[in-house]
Amino acid sequence: MSEIVKGINKALREKLTSFPTAKYWGIVYQIAQKEGSRYLYLPADIDLFGQAQLTTFDDINEMGIYHRIVGTSYTQIKKDGYGDDNSTIQHLYDIDLVIMANRKKVKVQPDALEMAVSSNILSSFKIPGIQYINISPISSNINSRSVFSNEFVGLDYFLKPEHILFSIRYRVELRYQKGCTSLCHCEETL
Repeated sequence: MSEIVKGINKALREKLTSFPTAKYWGIVYQIAQKEGSRYLYLPADIDLFGQAQLTTFDDINEMGIYHRIVGTSYTQIKKDGYGDDNSTIQHLYDIDLVIMANRKKVKVQPDALEMAVSSNILSSFKIPGIQYINISPISSNINSRSVFSNEFVGLDYFLKPEHILFSIRYRVELRYQKGCTSLCHCEETL
């Protein structure tokens, strides 16, 4: 998925040239942070060594974009021919693409920004060993309070009037042969 997300970010960066200081993160995960006696769950970009960088609004970048996997599902593709097996897997990822922007810097309304981002999400991608990849936007959530409560769990809502926050849910459909992927440390980094 990280290769597909990199491809989507590259396509968005090439199309959204009005925002040269936009920050594009990859797949983020929510991490727990203790505040007093309660826990907050905040989105963070976590590297392979476990170092986390919070993904939130800042004063430098006019816009920030990150991806968060919401869920996955699997189905075996059945073939009808004699001797065929059920060796093809269809793997679906539902992913939220979260966009944070400063209205004063981007100088567009949230609905225009949402359309610009959603219309430039890649529709396909090629990865060796994967038979088929289809990427399609499903829906958008432009209710900033709802998105905030999903992304910053336990934190009191505090967006300023100039903040834009929305999400676009997209689905990635992969088809591949069962057993074709493996995990190895081909390029060890120390």
